[in-house]
Amino acid sequence: MANCGEVNSRQILFDIIHEPKYTEEEVKDLLSKAIYPPNVGTELLFENRYCRVWDFYLEPDGGDPLKNAHHHVLDYVFVYVACGRLLGYHPDGRPGLFDSVMENNEVVWEEIPSTAAENVEYAHAGKNGLKNKITWTGT
Repeated sequence: MANCGEVNSRQILFDIIHEPKYTEEEVKDLLSKAIYPPNVGTELLFENRYCRVWDFYLEPDGGDPLKNAHHHVLDYVFVYVACGRLLGYHPDGRPGLFDSVMENNEVVWEEIPSTAAENVEYAHAGKNGLKNKITWTGT
């Protein structure tokens, strides 16, 4: 995906329609209590009292399940800007937690309970399940 040169321009926009679920202090507390790192993306692009926006990027067959475990402690939206397959690993690196195949423009909303920071059920690692982007057919 690119937004430069002679290509279509594409962005993803979120409208915030209510006040934040947690205060800034409560968010800091939840993040500090997480058993695994709460960095849920590759790079934090934006943060304010309403949301944190992450870039999540894995090369084909990329992602080291022994190094990229993270912990979800806040509700989140996952937007697939291209079709993809994400293989979920347990935080200790064991495979088989999930195998998620998503289509282009698919959106997933996940509500995370306030007790998630103390529960490894909300922690996992991921690996790009596509070994070759060119041969992906979306099926």
